Amino acid sequence: MAATVGMPSKDEPWLTVEAESSELAGMGRAAARLVVQEGTANVPELPLEKARVNIGRVVDVYREAGMYRRNDLTFVEENDVNRSVSREHAHIVHDRVSGEYRLFNDRWYQHGAECGTWIVRDGMSQEVHRNARGTKLETGDEIHFGKAVVVFEG
Repeated sequence: MAATVGMPSKDEPWLTVEAESSELAGMGRAAARLVVQEGTANVPELPLEKARVNIGRVVDVYREAGMYRRNDLTFVEENDVNRSVSREHAHIVHDRVSGEYRLFNDRWYQHGAECGTWIVRDGMSQEVHRNARGTKLETGDEIHFGKAVVVFEG
């Protein structure tokens, strides 16, 4: 196709836009999701449709300077399981290029083993440490936020 310099002629298109739907871009794959197994969350399952999904005990997290973040999956109801989830417990990031979902531990204080973040995969428990890399999630991973449990379906 020859390049046009200046204004296009009357029969030439001014601008051509090609787009594909998000369903086609993802090759028809539905978004991954978290399914709540233990604890009382704001939803029984959460599709992971955003680049970052926050998990915690409250909806809005405030610090001295004001609102800090909003959690997408929350364990607000007062009960023994939900109390083991911290306000800023974890987040999951989706890398659109690699397709990976990575779990990050956001707990910034030590509150005891019952409030940790870990994954049970193939019958083996793996702690999710607080670091910059996070832990790659795999379909069927049982994610523990303290005593609350969700299953990752990718």
